[in-house]
Amino acid sequence: MKIIQNNDGSGTIVFNEQEKKLIAEKGEFFLPAKFLKDFSNVLIKLAVDVSNKLPDDLRNKETKFDKDTGMPE
Repeated sequence: MKIIQNNDGSGTIVFNEQEKKLIAEKGEFFLPAKFLKDFSNVLIKLAVDVSNKLPDDLRNKETKFDKDTGMPE
């Protein structure tokens, strides 16, 4: 998996052929505890890096979550 962020703050997640095949066949990923711990640290760093590239007006905008789904509105 590769995450490519554009200068305007938008981005694309690209999966290679092996990753696409695994997702199609299994429909899930199993992450052992140690890997999940390390991966979560990578995601936190990614979140900071992404936030730093966002335009100021977007970076400072509050994210509101749907009370039923927990997803951003």
